[in-house]
Amino acid sequence: LFGPASHIASCPDDDDDDERRIRDNVAWKASISSSSRWMSSSGTKNDMVNISGMSLPNHPPPTFLDEEMAVGVQNATQLFLNHGLGKRKLELIAKEKERSLVDRWQEMMGAFLGSQAHVLAGLGYEASEQGIGMYNQHLSLLMQSADPATQEKLRIKGRDTWRQVLLASFDVPRTHVPTDELSIVDARNITHKVSQKMQAPEILDIIAKRCQEAKPADGDDIQAVHMIVQDCLVNDVYLGGDPSLVVECGFPEGETGYICMQYLLAEHQADPLVAQYIGSALMKVFQSAGIGPGAPPPPS
Repeated sequence: LFGPASHIASCPDDDDDDERRIRDNVAWKASISSSSRWMSSSGTKNDMVNISGMSLPNHPPPTFLDEEMAVGVQNATQLFLNHGLGKRKLELIAKEKERSLVDRWQEMMGAFLGSQAHVLAGLGYEASEQGIGMYNQHLSLLMQSADPATQEKLRIKGRDTWRQVLLASFDVPRTHVPTDELSIVDARNITHKVSQKMQAPEILDIIAKRCQEAKPADGDDIQAVHMIVQDCLVNDVYLGGDPSLVVECGFPEGETGYICMQYLLAEHQADPLVAQYIGSALMKVFQSAGIGPGAPPPPS
């Protein structure tokens, strides 16, 4: 489902506001149903980079983000993904075509977040999921206060970096992606179809059964649950059925169609209605998976 930094949110350790935590997970990533990035944060198997050489004990992280800092983070992250270890990782992922889409998606998010963590550590953020979450909160505040030209510059840069990562990881040539952007009406219609299928009783039943079977007797394996949810969303929601949802929405069949859909939806990942459609659907999905507000209690 979903995408990058401006789309990925933090997953705080405290449990005092589950609804906010789930909303944060949604914001971003799947990007938009775009889905594709929320999982990046909580489900990724990639460990965050520990940059001990830049660590300053008891040194507080930044308390705000200005335009120069935000543009610098975007440019430096793109540098690593174009020329550094991030690029090498994406090239390796692209060669592993025998692995499932979900596994490669997780590896892609690990490469993206690892590159971003390196950059953020240099600014004083913690090189971890929490540090990236704090950066995204600061970026959100900056976007709210910035002038329209600055907002658009940051939005376009983030969108283009995400698209670059997406195509490189799945070895999809740019010529295979439609050249025309989706209209806002088309993007909303697509995400509405996605949200409706995500909330279909048969899909929620599949998620509930698989997640219940995966939970160990001595507690919940949240990472396993998130992987199951993403697998169901990709293979049962987007790619399942005849015709599949991606084909019904006008994209090619299979993995290429899924990547093309995510690529084009990235243009409208910040649209409030798009976010509402996917956010409300993900709440239902998480409840069926047994996590978040409204989830049924575990069997006694």
